[in-house]
Amino acid sequence: MESSCNSQKILFIDCNSSIEKETGYSIEELKQIANKVMKISTSYVDIGNAHFVLKEYNKAIENYNLAISINPKLEIAYLNKGVTLLILGNNHKAINNSDTFNKINPNHPQSYHDKGLALIGLGRAKEAIENFDISTSIDSKFEMSYLSKGIAFVMIDSFKKAIENFDISISINPNNMLSYANKGGALDMLGQHTEAIVNHNKAISIDPQSIFYSNKGLSLLNLGKKEEAIKNFNLSISINPNIADTYSKKGNALANLEKNNEALITYDKAISLNPKNLFTYLNKGLTLSKLKRHKEAIETFDQGISINPNFAVIYEAKGDVYYNLGRYDEAIINYDKSISLDPNNSRLFNKKGNAFFNLNKLK
Repeated sequence: MESSCNSQKILFIDCNSSIEKETGYSIEELKQIANKVMKISTSYVDIGNAHFVLKEYNKAIENYNLAISINPKLEIAYLNKGVTLLILGNNHKAINNSDTFNKINPNHPQSYHDKGLALIGLGRAKEAIENFDISTSIDSKFEMSYLSKGIAFVMIDSFKKAIENFDISISINPNNMLSYANKGGALDMLGQHTEAIVNHNKAISIDPQSIFYSNKGLSLLNLGKKEEAIKNFNLSISINPNIADTYSKKGNALANLEKNNEALITYDKAISLNPKNLFTYLNKGLTLSKLKRHKEAIETFDQGISINPNFAVIYEAKGDVYYNLGRYDEAIINYDKSISLDPNNSRLFNKKGNAFFNLNKLK
């Protein structure tokens, strides 16, 4: 149970693949074992673990709680319960569980690590870093805390510090694909796309997961290697056809190649999988605008606005469509809304000024 899968919600890994690698059993074999355990075991922890393998997480927690009710100091029950709460996204409960465990045993690195993950899930990156530091002060070789600390630094845009921690994680365990994958992401944020690809390739060589090909595709797209990027997005989709972000990125690559109709199909697939991604609506709308399908572009921008009315760029894009249609008064309304959300963007004032100039020429 104390595996890399305890960070599934944070790191977007294929937990099943990791369990197979760590145990040597296939998922189907593990399910058979789990069902046998539930029939013959009298240990609530073992039964909880069996439910965990079957992804019956609420039942797993019920059994860990039963184990704790019998022995309130049973450390493994708290640790496994914490992992399960993280997977369910119950971050507040995961923090409470760690705090209770830390009173029983204040010297276990995983408990502080798992509390840090829960804090990341709540967007509290600086507090998370404090807990990862406690974890590594207890055990300087606890690699997952360096990896997770790197992710917390990414959240606060400290990419160099993030890379330092990913490198420490790699030095402890050079076979952890997540350290290379996340280091690649941080390097991308620093504009070091070629070096990022080296790390994405390393992650792929260890475990060719869908998300790793998708991340490599983004690095290639940033380098202007659009066709190669699409090949990697297609590889990602062939492994897991249900990740919306991969379709969204592939759509961007197709749009950059002026394959606009293909891009629109790909954006629609992304939206069907995740109807809440604002950037997909933005990029779909921009592609429709390129095709002079202005009415559909405006409708698409409005869909994005209905999800989040505080996304400045989408109002700007909508204003641009109205401007190109010669509907300058409506363009100004949208530029004003964008300015209210992004008042330091000089580009918006220039566009609004041009719209006023053209509007006055019509009078």
